[in-house]
Amino acid sequence: GCPPGLEYLTQIDQVLIQQAVALMEAIIGIECKTQFQIMNSMGQQIFMAAEESGFWSRQCCQQGRGFKIHITDNSAKEVMTVSHGFRCCIGCCWCAGCSNHCAYDVTIEAPPGNVIGYVKQAYSLWSPVYTVLDVNREPVLVIKGPCCICSCPCFDVEFNVFNNAGDQLGMISKQWSGLAKELFTNAQNMGVSFPLDMEPMTKALLMGATFLIVSLPQELVIYR
Repeated sequence: GCPPGLEYLTQIDQVLIQQAVALMEAIIGIECKTQFQIMNSMGQQIFMAAEESGFWSRQCCQQGRGFKIHITDNSAKEVMTVSHGFRCCIGCCWCAGCSNHCAYDVTIEAPPGNVIGYVKQAYSLWSPVYTVLDVNREPVLVIKGPCCICSCPCFDVEFNVFNNAGDQLGMISKQWSGLAKELFTNAQNMGVSFPLDMEPMTKALLMGATFLIVSLPQELVIYR
């Protein structure tokens, strides 16, 4: 079924998630709450997203901090949340399987209060891997990142999306957004593609996975 408020997802096969540049972060390096525009392939805004987190957790824990992303439609009605708990470890690929305290994960609710699934970092020796789970914690998709790419920031970074049979269904990509933006802020552009006929709930889970990838330390997004 389709979670209330996410009906538009039935009509599209890709979204662009664009992170706003925070002036305080760009000028003096203070870690700010993140805000995002979620757009269709024509650049039209379909949702907005805003981070809820504590000031000191952002400054001291940065990517290890807990947060909740509130996603609203264009009438400002909240339709979805993506929640991530504090993690004491750096979340590297090889230690993710050792402890729940090391693996990055998010819980996705749509509408708020109704859990529709989870995304969890999986154990991997070489490359970042994330498992998309349904509400019963059964795996429905696997997201695999690159094992080695050029460390220059001016390249897109692609995470391929596979079903349980190993067929590629889509992609999450971190897109090059310009030198100054890349070097002086954490702002990112993320593209998400999926089959048009994919269940809207599964599309929503992939959107939630994208917010997890956005929150990761840079060395896990651009894995070296």
